[in-house]
Amino acid sequence: MGAHFKQVLTARLKDEFIGLTAPVFAGNQPATAVVRVKTFDIPSVARRVFVDNTAKFQADIEIRDKATGRVILRYDGRLQTKPLIGGVATGIALAFEGPDLGYSMITDYLSTYRNWLLRN
Repeated sequence: MGAHFKQVLTARLKDEFIGLTAPVFAGNQPATAVVRVKTFDIPSVARRVFVDNTAKFQADIEIRDKATGRVILRYDGRLQTKPLIGGVATGIALAFEGPDLGYSMITDYLSTYRNWLLRN
């Protein structure tokens, strides 16, 4: 199960990263992106009802020169949180939420990264 989760997360991060940042990286120096996920926490239904109703995502992103491995650009991302409806209203909230909160957290995080790139 862990290997499958890692594979799906890696594929989603890669797709979103390319889709959101490809227009920003328009140079001719070959580079590679290294994304280290530090926090990826989407609370289960039971946790949302009884304990914690906040989704969390955090990653560090490095752009490295493909030939030398030298770090060209480093982004120490901040913890991004998204409050979810919890408690006894969780059941109703689930009916209206999108099918995959993790995917939207990745998209939001990488959009923040893209905006950071454009400002710096």
